[in-house]
Amino acid sequence: MANGLRWIATTYDLGYTFTLCEGLGPRDLLVRMGAEPRHIYELSNEAVAELQGRTEEGHLSDLEFLDWEDEALVARLTEVGFLSHPEVGADPDTYE
Repeated sequence: MANGLRWIATTYDLGYTFTLCEGLGPRDLLVRMGAEPRHIYELSNEAVAELQGRTEEGHLSDLEFLDWEDEALVARLTEVGFLSHPEVGADPDTYE
């Protein structure tokens, strides 16, 4: 990894994912990855600074906004690996 990316593996010891793209703006990249344009909002520098200053316990998870009753969406997210496969009969209120 002599291409300037070596620091990523040493900085993020629990794993990491990143996307390399050329010629796409942030909005176009998000739409190509499946985001709906009406749900994309650019954050101000102040909002980013506030989010970066939060402790781990203070961070919001996208899963806090997931509609668990939308079975098709939950199935899609599970199929592509974004959600774990809970035990059959598990209580969804105990998911973390």
